[in-house]
Amino acid sequence: MIGIFSIVLGCQGIPEIAAKVHYERGEQLADEGDFNQAIAEFNLARKDDNVKVLAYSGMVRAYYNQGDYDQALKICDEALKRQPENYYIYNLKARIYLVRGDLDTAMELCKASMDIFKVNSSAYAIRAMIYYEMQDYPKVLEDCQTAMRLNPNDALAYNVRGRLEMKAAQADIRELDKAIADYTRSIELQPGDPKIYWNRAIAYSQKGDLASAAADLRMIISLTRDPELVRKAELFLEEINAP
Repeated sequence: MIGIFSIVLGCQGIPEIAAKVHYERGEQLADEGDFNQAIAEFNLARKDDNVKVLAYSGMVRAYYNQGDYDQALKICDEALKRQPENYYIYNLKARIYLVRGDLDTAMELCKASMDIFKVNSSAYAIRAMIYYEMQDYPKVLEDCQTAMRLNPNDALAYNVRGRLEMKAAQADIRELDKAIADYTRSIELQPGDPKIYWNRAIAYSQKGDLASAAADLRMIISLTRDPELVRKAELFLEEINAP
């Protein structure tokens, strides 16, 4: 028997419901690391104007995690044309410029996001990443703490604090356990991000847990199309498996 929900979705006049279903399915697929199928679902979702910007944000995250930064930026710009005050798109765009090494532009985009929405945990977490690259570690910790206070489930804040703890582990090996715990929490909150697995793999390897490091490296290879990250993971895996 065809369910009532299926009939409703097939009816004309309520395309927004169908679009939301595609968007939610895209989110689920992205969390599972199936970014190609996620993008296909987001493409279907953005056919409805009421869901279009949400779908854009999902597509940006998927392309970002695949390492396709050019396409991610293109979608960001399309989204901002439709909704120039969308602080979340500014956050996503800041992360792309950060990973490309353009710290000044990334910082400007964080500021633009905070100007639009001040209670913005993601912008603080991204700015913490920028400060980390600038080696301004007190500001890294300050922004991580602010992000976690605003949103205790901010995955990026845990990831960045883990990187700070990895730095501290150079002086105190016990900090590695804190870093692994933060990376693990970040993965629980955002399981589709291969870069977090990379960070945890390094922490595991430094602790001497090579089996866990290898598992994270294999997960990276399965999740991303970023050729540089895949190659780094493959080389690291070969090193771990070498006799």
